Amino acid sequence: MKRIIPIVMVLCFAACRSMPSSFYMLAPTSYGKENVVIKKNINVGVFVKVPKYVERPQIVTKKNDVEMQMSEFHRWIAPLEDNISEVITDDMLALSKKIKVIPASANRKSFDYTVIIEFKRFDAALGKKAVISAIWVIKDSDDKVLYSKMSYMENDITEEYSDMVKKLSDMTGRLAKEITVKISKMK
Repeated sequence: MKRIIPIVMVLCFAACRSMPSSFYMLAPTSYGKENVVIKKNINVGVFVKVPKYVERPQIVTKKNDVEMQMSEFHRWIAPLEDNISEVITDDMLALSKKIKVIPASANRKSFDYTVIIEFKRFDAALGKKAVISAIWVIKDSDDKVLYSKMSYMENDITEEYSDMVKKLSDMTGRLAKEITVKISKMK
């Protein structure tokens, strides 16, 4: 019995040690792809809102239609809302040198256009699909709505979290391009 206690203690200690966490961040995808023609310099403010269920450090995935799962070992390195805003901003800047993105803290009157993006979904089911769904609005400097749209995108993904993050980055970049193209057509 005295021999078993140390073995059990060692096994318990080994079981209590946790796996190291992996940290992820979305990345811009439009670098070097400048191709949206905008005739004059414009100032744009970008505001992003994510669903409450993904507003946490743990990466949230869909287990099925009604069940979500939070990973303790796969986490966002920074608040997701901030990271999405940075990626959209970086992608817009890479798509056209005529766009200047002004910090959200600035006076809205200094914006030629304000882009408000409210994500309804920003998640994935590992081994199945990554999905983003967002309602976005472009307003002028007088806060008048000039355009609004619902965008939905999905991509097949593997079981790997890194693949999921790459696909979410790609779809976020596609959304940034869609918005930049729409701004380019405004008078």
